[in-house]
Amino acid sequence: MKLLIIGATGMIGRRLVAEAETRAHSVIAASRSGAPVGTAKPLALDVMDIDALSQAAAQADVVIGAVSPRSTANTMEEALTYGQALI
Repeated sequence: MKLLIIGATGMIGRRLVAEAETRAHSVIAASRSGAPVGTAKPLALDVMDIDALSQAAAQADVVIGAVSPRSTANTMEEALTYGQALI
């Protein structure tokens, strides 16, 4: 199965990538930096870029979001936009 893990370089995201790899899943590890995680395919992704998020999600069978909201003046609005884009 092909998984897109968003937030793959974070505390939870790294653990999800590691677990998915032990189960022989193909993993796309998306993060703001695009830094490599394990043997997963790295992808630099800004979750507020809805077009890029949609394109990345279209490449996977399953999308797992492990993103913490940023601390900005628009935290709730950004979280809702990201959530709606995933849906």
